[in-house]
Amino acid sequence: GENMSSPATVCRSNFRHTYWNARQQLVHHSSTGCVMNPGDLLASGTISGPEVTSLGSMLELNWKMTRDVKLGNSGEVRTFLKDGDLVVMRGHCVVRGVETDDEEVRVGFGSCTGKVLPAMTDSEPSKSSSQENKNLNSDGRSIGTERYQDLKLYGHWRSSSTWRVRIALTAKSIPVTEQPVEILEGESKKDDFASSVNGMKQVPVLEYVDGVTGKRVQITQSFAIIHFLEEAFPTKGCSILPVDALDRARVRELSEIVNSGIQPLQNLSVMDTIDELSQPSSDEKVEHGKAFGKQSIEHGLQAIEKLVNRYRSERGVDASGQFATGSFGPTLADACVVPQMYNARRFGVNLDAICPS
Repeated sequence: GENMSSPATVCRSNFRHTYWNARQQLVHHSSTGCVMNPGDLLASGTISGPEVTSLGSMLELNWKMTRDVKLGNSGEVRTFLKDGDLVVMRGHCVVRGVETDDEEVRVGFGSCTGKVLPAMTDSEPSKSSSQENKNLNSDGRSIGTERYQDLKLYGHWRSSSTWRVRIALTAKSIPVTEQPVEILEGESKKDDFASSVNGMKQVPVLEYVDGVTGKRVQITQSFAIIHFLEEAFPTKGCSILPVDALDRARVRELSEIVNSGIQPLQNLSVMDTIDELSQPSSDEKVEHGKAFGKQSIEHGLQAIEKLVNRYRSERGVDASGQFATGSFGPTLADACVVPQMYNARRFGVNLDAICPS
């Protein structure tokens, strides 16, 4: 709830209360012709116990809207979920009688969380919904794979900007051919690269064939590429941008610290320019550029550390996932932070001191 500083448990049930046991579920499915294979995951559905606190759904907890469901000591009550409510479900298995130093063996199944968002009206469709409709055929299939063909990514293995684009491509399960560019050997600085691939002489660059016009199209800048992938392939794979407007803004906030406030300042071209301008003589070699890059990384990661802790404090520790903004799945923020952490180690940044979270 909006006024709650910590989550409240409204139901605690147990698999022993399930109506069908695992063997009965297996027989029920297979008897109707459903193909069952070893390793298949069976879902039990709602499990309710005999006590009020073990009822497994809001419909049972409020007992046909006749009683309120109290949310701990917050003073808030519910008869059903409200817009803005964050719902967290957890599960674990306890095995007893095992010979270990502990009294029992506990296996956790992680957390599943979701926020209830306001309903969209027909008169005010979201931009993402409008964009998604534009990228669907009449039968509802995504036109991304039909229009945007033969994707090629120009990049370098150590380029954090290329790295984040590869993460986005993987998240959406989009096949791509990688074209290595040897930036350390100056390949991207050559005139033919600038004229035919990217005038900024940088990577990454995404290239594809337009299935409508037959022309090859190039997109530069990692964020432009990532947002293109999100909008061109709305139904393919998973999105690395949250649906909720505030959650999406937080993801972009962290991402832009890396994209605008750290990565450009520790770029090879920037460091080389600083070294050239600060060179006292041709006989002496200075590395002021690398020192500047390290300082920029430390400053940015300190800011990210503060934001990460603030996000988790606002969500509540128990309602926060392991990813950068406290989400339970990776986002664009993680696609930016992870490569930047590699760069930080390469520059000798003390991560345990700068960003222990």
